[in-house]
Amino acid sequence: MLWELNTACNLACSFCHAIPNVEPGIEHADIIAGLRILRRWGIDEVIFSGGEPMLRHDIFTIMEEARSLGFAVDLCTNGTLIDKDVARRLSDLLSEVSVSLDAADAANHDALRRQLGSWSKAVGGIKNLVTAGLEVHVISIVTDRTASSIEETTRFVRGLGAESVTLLGLMPYPERNGSLQAGKHLRVVQPHEGTPDRLSLHTRLTLEAHLPEIRHRLHGFRINSKCVVPSQRMGFCGAGSNVLGVDARGNLLPCILLKGMREARRLLDYEEYDPRLALQTFEWSGRLINMREHKGGCIAVESECWRELRA
Repeated sequence: MLWELNTACNLACSFCHAIPNVEPGIEHADIIAGLRILRRWGIDEVIFSGGEPMLRHDIFTIMEEARSLGFAVDLCTNGTLIDKDVARRLSDLLSEVSVSLDAADAANHDALRRQLGSWSKAVGGIKNLVTAGLEVHVISIVTDRTASSIEETTRFVRGLGAESVTLLGLMPYPERNGSLQAGKHLRVVQPHEGTPDRLSLHTRLTLEAHLPEIRHRLHGFRINSKCVVPSQRMGFCGAGSNVLGVDARGNLLPCILLKGMREARRLLDYEEYDPRLALQTFEWSGRLINMREHKGGCIAVESECWRELRA
Protein backbone atom coordinates (compact mmCIF):
# COMPACT_ATOMS: atom_id res chain seq x y z
CA MET A 1 0.00 0.00 0.00
CA LEU A 2 1.36 3.41 -1.02
CA TRP A 3 -0.16 6.25 0.98
CA GLU A 4 0.37 9.82 -0.25
CA LEU A 5 0.15 11.67 3.06
CA ASN A 6 0.26 15.11 1.46
CA THR A 7 1.18 16.89 -1.74
CA ALA A 8 2.87 19.77 0.06
CA CYS A 9 6.60 19.83 -0.66
CA ASN A 10 9.68 21.95 -0.05
CA LEU A 11 10.86 21.38 -3.65
CA ALA A 12 9.23 22.26 -6.99
CA CYS A 13 10.11 19.36 -9.31
CA SER A 14 8.56 19.82 -12.75
CA PHE A 15 7.85 16.11 -13.18
CA CYS A 16 6.06 15.40 -9.90
CA HIS A 17 2.72 13.58 -10.03
CA ALA A 18 1.77 14.80 -6.53
CA ILE A 19 0.43 18.20 -7.48
CA PRO A 20 -0.90 20.74 -6.72
CA ASN A 21 1.94 20.73 -4.20
CA VAL A 22 0.05 22.50 -1.42
CA GLU A 23 -2.31 19.93 0.07
CA PRO A 24 -1.54 19.15 3.72
CA GLY A 25 -3.35 15.80 3.60
CA ILE A 26 -6.32 14.47 5.54
CA GLU A 27 -6.73 14.68 9.30
CA HIS A 28 -4.57 12.53 11.57
CA ALA A 29 -7.58 10.68 13.02
CA ASP A 30 -8.77 9.73 9.53
CA ILE A 31 -5.32 8.37 8.64
CA ILE A 32 -5.30 6.15 11.71
CA ALA A 33 -8.85 5.00 11.00
CA GLY A 34 -7.79 4.18 7.44
CA LEU A 35 -4.78 2.22 8.64
CA ARG A 36 -7.02 0.12 10.88
CA ILE A 37 -9.25 -0.66 7.89
CA LEU A 38 -6.25 -1.72 5.80
CA ARG A 39 -4.99 -3.92 8.60
CA ARG A 40 -8.36 -5.67 8.83
CA TRP A 41 -8.02 -6.44 5.14
CA GLY A 42 -4.75 -8.20 5.86
CA ILE A 43 -2.46 -5.58 4.31
CA ASP A 44 0.82 -5.75 6.21
CA GLU A 45 3.04 -3.08 4.58
CA VAL A 46 2.49 0.63 4.07
CA ILE A 47 4.75 3.08 2.23
CA PHE A 48 4.26 6.72 3.19
CA SER A 49 5.01 9.27 0.49
CA GLY A 50 4.03 12.75 -0.64
CA GLY A 51 4.66 15.48 -1.61
CA GLU A 52 7.25 15.42 1.10
CA PRO A 53 5.85 13.38 4.01
CA MET A 54 8.46 14.74 6.44
CA LEU A 55 6.67 18.10 6.26
CA ARG A 56 3.77 16.68 8.27
CA HIS A 57 4.11 17.64 11.92
CA ASP A 58 2.55 14.31 12.92
CA ILE A 59 4.67 12.07 10.66
CA PHE A 60 6.40 10.27 13.52
CA THR A 61 3.13 9.65 15.35
CA ILE A 62 1.61 8.26 12.13
CA MET A 63 4.53 5.88 11.67
CA GLU A 64 4.49 4.86 15.34
CA GLU A 65 0.78 4.04 15.20
CA ALA A 66 1.25 2.15 11.93
CA ARG A 67 3.96 0.07 13.59
CA SER A 68 1.74 -0.57 16.60
CA LEU A 69 -0.94 -1.92 14.25
CA GLY A 70 1.55 -4.44 12.88
CA PHE A 71 2.54 -2.77 9.60
CA ALA A 72 6.00 -2.85 8.12
CA VAL A 73 6.56 0.85 7.43
CA ASP A 74 8.54 2.34 4.53
CA LEU A 75 9.10 5.95 3.55
CA CYS A 76 9.64 7.81 0.26
CA THR A 77 11.33 11.18 0.78
CA ASN A 78 13.48 13.74 -1.00
CA GLY A 79 15.93 13.41 1.87
CA THR A 80 16.47 17.12 2.41
CA LEU A 81 14.97 17.16 5.90
CA ILE A 82 16.80 14.11 7.26
CA ASP A 83 19.36 15.28 9.82
CA LYS A 84 21.15 12.90 12.21
CA ASP A 85 18.46 13.09 14.89
CA VAL A 86 15.65 12.48 12.39
CA ALA A 87 17.56 9.54 10.91
CA ARG A 88 17.97 7.97 14.36
CA ARG A 89 14.24 8.30 15.04
CA LEU A 90 13.39 6.80 11.66
CA SER A 91 15.69 3.84 12.26
CA ASP A 92 13.37 2.68 15.05
CA LEU A 93 10.29 2.89 12.84
CA LEU A 94 11.13 1.98 9.26
CA SER A 95 11.83 -1.23 7.40
CA GLU A 96 13.49 0.71 4.58
CA VAL A 97 13.52 4.17 3.03
CA SER A 98 13.66 5.48 -0.55
CA VAL A 99 15.41 8.78 -1.24
CA SER A 100 15.38 10.81 -4.46
CA LEU A 101 18.78 11.62 -5.95
CA ASP A 102 18.98 12.30 -9.68
CA ALA A 103 22.68 12.79 -10.32
CA ALA A 104 26.17 12.51 -8.89
CA ASP A 105 26.59 16.27 -9.30
CA ALA A 106 24.66 19.09 -7.70
CA ALA A 107 23.97 21.07 -10.87
CA ASN A 108 21.85 18.44 -12.62
CA HIS A 109 19.98 17.34 -9.51
CA ASP A 110 19.21 20.91 -8.40
CA ALA A 111 18.03 21.83 -11.90
CA LEU A 112 15.53 18.97 -11.92
CA ARG A 113 14.40 19.66 -8.36
CA ARG A 114 14.30 23.43 -8.96
CA GLN A 115 16.04 24.34 -5.74
CA LEU A 116 19.68 25.17 -5.22
CA GLY A 117 21.23 23.16 -2.41
CA SER A 118 18.75 20.29 -2.65
CA TRP A 119 21.50 17.89 -3.82
CA SER A 120 23.78 18.50 -0.84
CA LYS A 121 20.86 18.13 1.56
CA ALA A 122 19.69 14.90 -0.09
CA VAL A 123 23.22 13.44 -0.03
CA GLY A 124 23.52 14.40 3.61
CA GLY A 125 20.17 12.77 4.32
CA ILE A 126 21.26 9.52 2.66
CA LYS A 127 24.49 9.48 4.66
CA ASN A 128 22.60 10.07 7.89
CA LEU A 129 20.14 7.26 7.13
CA VAL A 130 22.90 4.80 6.24
CA THR A 131 24.83 5.72 9.39
CA ALA A 132 21.67 5.12 11.43
CA GLY A 133 21.56 1.58 10.06
CA LEU A 134 18.63 1.92 7.67
CA GLU A 135 18.30 0.13 4.34
CA VAL A 136 18.32 2.96 1.79
CA HIS A 137 17.16 2.75 -1.82
CA VAL A 138 17.75 5.64 -4.22
CA ILE A 139 15.33 6.75 -6.93
CA SER A 140 16.81 8.69 -9.87
CA ILE A 141 14.75 10.47 -12.51
CA VAL A 142 16.22 9.90 -15.98
CA THR A 143 16.06 12.66 -18.60
CA ASP A 144 18.17 13.70 -21.56
CA ARG A 145 19.99 15.92 -19.08
CA THR A 146 21.06 13.07 -16.79
CA ALA A 147 21.08 9.95 -18.97
CA SER A 148 24.71 10.17 -20.08
CA SER A 149 25.91 10.13 -16.46
CA ILE A 150 23.81 7.19 -15.21
CA GLU A 151 26.84 5.02 -14.53
CA GLU A 152 28.54 7.83 -12.64
CA THR A 153 25.37 8.41 -10.63
CA THR A 154 25.01 4.71 -9.86
CA ARG A 155 28.60 4.42 -8.69
CA PHE A 156 28.11 7.48 -6.52
CA VAL A 157 24.92 6.05 -5.00
CA ARG A 158 26.67 2.75 -4.28
CA GLY A 159 29.49 4.65 -2.61
CA LEU A 160 26.99 6.34 -0.29
CA GLY A 161 25.98 2.91 1.02
CA ALA A 162 22.60 2.58 -0.69
CA GLU A 163 21.22 -0.89 -1.40
CA SER A 164 19.94 -0.14 -4.91
CA VAL A 165 19.07 2.52 -7.44
CA THR A 166 15.86 2.72 -9.44
CA LEU A 167 16.06 4.62 -12.72
CA LEU A 168 12.65 6.16 -13.11
CA GLY A 169 11.34 7.25 -16.49
CA LEU A 170 8.38 9.39 -17.40
CA MET A 171 5.75 9.91 -14.75
CA PRO A 172 2.16 11.08 -15.21
CA TYR A 173 0.76 14.06 -13.35
CA PRO A 174 -2.36 16.26 -13.27
CA GLU A 175 -2.35 19.53 -15.15
CA ARG A 176 -0.96 22.34 -12.99
CA ASN A 177 -4.23 24.18 -12.54
CA GLY A 178 -4.35 24.06 -8.76
CA SER A 179 -6.90 21.28 -8.53
CA LEU A 180 -7.67 17.85 -9.91
CA GLN A 181 -11.30 17.41 -10.86
CA ALA A 182 -12.96 14.02 -10.99
CA GLY A 183 -12.43 12.42 -14.36
CA LYS A 184 -9.51 14.68 -15.28
CA HIS A 185 -6.79 12.41 -16.62
CA LEU A 186 -3.10 12.60 -15.96
CA ARG A 187 -0.65 13.39 -18.70
CA VAL A 188 2.86 12.10 -19.07
CA VAL A 189 5.76 14.46 -18.54
CA GLN A 190 7.21 14.87 -21.99
CA PRO A 191 8.59 18.39 -22.53
CA HIS A 192 9.16 19.69 -26.02
CA GLU A 193 12.01 18.50 -28.19
CA GLY A 194 15.32 20.15 -27.42
CA THR A 195 14.74 20.68 -23.71
CA PRO A 196 17.17 18.90 -21.36
CA ASP A 197 14.39 17.53 -19.16
CA ARG A 198 12.87 15.46 -21.94
CA LEU A 199 13.37 11.71 -22.06
CA SER A 200 13.60 11.30 -25.83
CA LEU A 201 13.27 8.14 -27.85
CA HIS A 202 16.92 8.41 -28.87
CA THR A 203 17.99 8.54 -25.22
CA ARG A 204 15.85 5.56 -24.30
CA LEU A 205 17.24 3.49 -27.15
CA THR A 206 20.78 4.41 -26.11
CA LEU A 207 20.05 3.40 -22.51
CA GLU A 208 18.61 0.11 -23.67
CA ALA A 209 21.90 -0.66 -25.38
CA HIS A 210 24.15 0.39 -22.51
CA LEU A 211 22.29 -0.63 -19.34
CA PRO A 212 23.41 -4.29 -19.58
CA GLU A 213 27.04 -3.13 -19.74
CA ILE A 214 26.57 -0.84 -16.76
CA ARG A 215 24.93 -3.63 -14.76
CA HIS A 216 27.82 -5.94 -15.65
CA ARG A 217 30.45 -3.41 -14.54
CA LEU A 218 28.54 -2.81 -11.30
CA HIS A 219 27.83 -6.49 -10.69
CA GLY A 220 26.19 -7.12 -7.32
CA PHE A 221 24.54 -3.70 -7.09
CA ARG A 222 20.86 -3.62 -8.00
CA ILE A 223 19.95 -1.27 -10.85
CA ASN A 224 16.21 -1.26 -11.48
CA SER A 225 14.47 0.59 -14.29
CA LYS A 226 10.89 1.62 -14.82
CA CYS A 227 9.43 2.99 -18.05
CA VAL A 228 12.93 3.85 -19.25
CA VAL A 229 14.02 1.37 -21.92
CA PRO A 230 11.66 0.69 -24.84
CA SER A 231 11.66 -3.10 -24.66
CA GLN A 232 10.95 -3.31 -20.94
CA ARG A 233 7.36 -4.36 -20.55
CA MET A 234 6.13 -5.28 -17.11
CA GLY A 235 3.68 -8.05 -16.55
CA PHE A 236 0.86 -8.06 -13.99
CA CYS A 237 1.62 -5.16 -11.67
CA GLY A 238 -0.93 -5.94 -8.99
CA ALA A 239 -2.92 -2.72 -9.31
CA GLY A 240 -6.29 -3.11 -7.64
CA SER A 241 -5.23 -6.09 -5.55
CA ASN A 242 -1.93 -5.89 -3.66
CA VAL A 243 -0.62 -2.51 -4.87
CA LEU A 244 -3.25 -0.03 -3.78
CA GLY A 245 -2.84 3.71 -3.32
CA VAL A 246 -4.39 6.34 -1.08
CA ASP A 247 -4.05 9.92 -2.32
CA ALA A 248 -3.70 13.06 -0.22
CA ARG A 249 -7.47 13.50 -0.18
CA GLY A 250 -8.00 10.04 1.27
CA ASN A 251 -9.27 8.41 -1.93
CA LEU A 252 -8.55 4.71 -2.38
CA LEU A 253 -7.14 3.99 -5.86
CA PRO A 254 -6.00 0.86 -7.71
CA CYS A 255 -2.63 2.68 -7.96
CA ILE A 256 -1.47 6.05 -6.65
CA LEU A 257 -0.83 7.18 -10.25
CA LEU A 258 -4.45 6.66 -11.25
CA LYS A 259 -5.69 9.98 -9.90
CA GLY A 260 -8.78 11.58 -11.35
CA MET A 261 -10.75 8.34 -11.58
CA ARG A 262 -14.47 9.06 -11.75
CA GLU A 263 -15.32 6.16 -9.46
CA ALA A 264 -12.72 7.00 -6.79
CA ARG A 265 -14.07 6.83 -3.25
CA ARG A 266 -12.59 7.60 0.14
CA LEU A 267 -10.87 4.75 1.93
CA LEU A 268 -13.10 5.38 4.96
CA ASP A 269 -16.18 4.69 2.81
CA TYR A 270 -15.02 1.08 2.43
CA GLU A 271 -14.98 0.35 6.15
CA GLU A 272 -17.48 -2.49 5.89
CA TYR A 273 -15.81 -4.52 3.12
CA ASP A 274 -12.58 -5.17 1.24
CA PRO A 275 -12.93 -3.71 -2.30
CA ARG A 276 -9.78 -5.15 -3.82
CA LEU A 277 -11.58 -7.55 -6.13
CA ALA A 278 -13.81 -4.75 -7.42
CA LEU A 279 -10.86 -2.38 -7.89
CA GLN A 280 -9.22 -4.76 -10.33
CA THR A 281 -11.71 -3.55 -12.94
CA PHE A 282 -11.85 0.18 -13.61
CA GLU A 283 -12.10 2.79 -16.35
CA TRP A 284 -8.97 4.67 -17.35
CA SER A 285 -8.34 6.98 -20.31
CA GLY A 286 -11.61 5.99 -21.92
CA ARG A 287 -11.13 2.23 -21.75
CA LEU A 288 -12.15 -0.46 -19.32
CA ILE A 289 -9.16 -2.06 -17.60
CA ASN A 290 -9.36 -5.57 -16.13
CA MET A 291 -6.16 -6.18 -14.17
CA ARG A 292 -6.84 -9.92 -14.03
CA GLU A 293 -6.44 -10.00 -17.81
CA HIS A 294 -3.98 -7.15 -18.33
CA LYS A 295 -0.64 -8.28 -19.76
CA GLY A 296 1.01 -4.97 -20.60
CA GLY A 297 3.03 -2.38 -18.74
CA CYS A 298 2.06 0.41 -16.37
CA ILE A 299 -1.58 1.35 -16.96
CA ALA A 300 -1.03 4.98 -15.94
CA VAL A 301 1.69 5.69 -18.47
CA GLU A 302 1.71 3.04 -21.15
CA SER A 303 -0.65 4.73 -23.60
CA GLU A 304 1.53 7.85 -23.70
CA CYS A 305 4.94 6.39 -22.93
CA TRP A 306 4.85 3.89 -25.75
CA ARG A 307 2.93 5.82 -28.39
CA GLU A 308 6.15 7.39 -29.66
CA LEU A 309 7.77 3.95 -29.91
CA ARG A 310 4.93 2.48 -31.94
CA ALA A 311 5.01 5.31 -34.48
